[in-house]
Amino acid sequence: MSLQSQLESLQKIANEKQQNQKEAVTTFKKFQLNLIRNGHRLNTEQDLKTAMNGLEIGAQIAINIADLNMFDRVICQLKQYYLVKNIANLSKKRQHLMGLYLMYLLTENRLGDFHVEIELLSFDDLENKFIKYPLNIEQFMMEGSYEKIIKLKNELPDKTYLALINKLEETVRNEIGASLQAVHTKINLNDALKMLSLNDKNTLSQYIKTQKLEWKIDGDTLHFSSQKQKQETIDAVTTIQDMLQFTSNIETIV
Repeated sequence: MSLQSQLESLQKIANEKQQNQKEAVTTFKKFQLNLIRNGHRLNTEQDLKTAMNGLEIGAQIAINIADLNMFDRVICQLKQYYLVKNIANLSKKRQHLMGLYLMYLLTENRLGDFHVEIELLSFDDLENKFIKYPLNIEQFMMEGSYEKIIKLKNELPDKTYLALINKLEETVRNEIGASLQAVHTKINLNDALKMLSLNDKNTLSQYIKTQKLEWKIDGDTLHFSSQKQKQETIDAVTTIQDMLQFTSNIETIV
């Protein structure tokens, strides 16, 4: 089957209201394999556009099934087409997908790669809503403004960002928890709920259980873990802060 025929099959699946995820992934992998085998033969603008459009659908499928490793791999393939200006200009999804990719890099704490990608974008790209969103989040990360990041969950540029912002929210909550544990032995329960952006004692208890933390809730107080574990947390926080350039003062959270 030709690459164009496979693209048409992908487009048909992508346009279905209720997408069959297994069929979508299988169809895209066939397209991807064909592209790997015959990519060196693509020499016309239409051929390159066909390859780009198919990979864009593959990236969307990866987001739909929340397979971020697949998304990363597909974007790495896709970027070679985006680097060809006249081909990139034919895309209607480039800025959207690159915004999602920037979000993905933030969730993985790959700030070096994030800044490399920013350098490759045009001024118009940087003003685009899909790309400004992760740029704002990265700025808040640098400031240590955790609450602002979580509030941005209500200002998504598109629903496709939801899985990534959820993952980032979890990452941010863990950083706050690690920072609190590093500098406190105990804290008022309501303050802890506010800083961790959790609704009530039950959700905090579930968070403690899920993260396998040795925290204890006693009345209106949250007690943190032992001194040994505290030192391990301090070491971890130091590494995280070196990497993310987060503020070292926990009071900036509130």
